[in-house]
Amino acid sequence: MLFHQGELRDLMKLSGADRSETARRWTNLFIAPSPVEHVGSFLESGLIHRTTRGELVRSKSEVIIADLLDGFGVPYTYEQPFKGADGSIRYPDFTVADAEMGRTLLIEHLGMLDRPDYVARWKAKEAWYRAAGVGQAGDPTTEVVLLTTTELGGFNAANIKKQLASALSL
Repeated sequence: MLFHQGELRDLMKLSGADRSETARRWTNLFIAPSPVEHVGSFLESGLIHRTTRGELVRSKSEVIIADLLDGFGVPYTYEQPFKGADGSIRYPDFTVADAEMGRTLLIEHLGMLDRPDYVARWKAKEAWYRAAGVGQAGDPTTEVVLLTTTELGGFNAANIKKQLASALSL
């Protein structure tokens, strides 16, 4: 259990790569540290995942997805809060708001489906999305839809690019 005072988003900011103790680690048994300054602090260069746009993300897979979205010329936000009908908030990996169509695409990358604890957390989050009225990508009847990408069988950027293009009607 975690108790906190103040806005939940302030607490969530602590989970950013720029606040990571692991990312700040300067130890490596085989090579000398290579610090990089980022927003007033220093991070080890080998532990930074930075997109083409220069934003920090949590994984190399998310770098690829961000760069695919950027390559499509699609404006997106990373870990934008999404409020459910019950008032609780989740942070999808990527959010694409299509103002012309009046629809929102949430993108979740499921990178560790080989871990039972990860799958259990994902199933709970997926149920939360359903309860919040989020439909599946391709469902024309809901304002907010969810696209999931995985690494089952290995990370396949070409397949993910096709999924994104389809979900974005490109």
